[in-house]
Amino acid sequence: MLLLARYFAKGVTKTLSYLSYIAEKISQGDWHVEIDTDTNDETAEVLDAMEKMRTSLQSRSDQDAKRDEEQTRMVSIGDVSRGDLSVLELCQGIMRNLTPMLGAQVGALYVAEADTNDVAESSQDSVLKLLASYAFVLRKGISDRFKLGEGIIGQVGLERTQVMLSDLPKDS
Repeated sequence: MLLLARYFAKGVTKTLSYLSYIAEKISQGDWHVEIDTDTNDETAEVLDAMEKMRTSLQSRSDQDAKRDEEQTRMVSIGDVSRGDLSVLELCQGIMRNLTPMLGAQVGALYVAEADTNDVAESSQDSVLKLLASYAFVLRKGISDRFKLGEGIIGQVGLERTQVMLSDLPKDS
């Protein structure tokens, strides 16, 4: 009888130690800890619950990290815009910080201004002028001004939307 009690106590102790180990790993943020739920006793339910808890905590941790990163970005942009800056200095500072922050290799910021070559006063006659850029140099034959609807830049201005280009062909 004593041997049987010892056998059961050892099994319970082993199971509790395993559950404690899993809980400790999860509490340390180890989301990849292996949880073996392939048991035929009551511990399978506890292990299933711990697996669900791990998934839920990991999701929450990921959301918190994303929110922290967004707040850091906003603070960074706020820091760049402090002080007595000209519009050009402000835009250059924003491009210098925002472009790498977004993981982009090149960035350009255009502002709308009235077309001085055109007498019309409609917003359709506005011109988008390159004001600030990041890793972008004007080249021969490439304009720094676009009418609304002209090219991809003018289309973006016309539709008032954002466009991200990827997998662009290399320059010849």
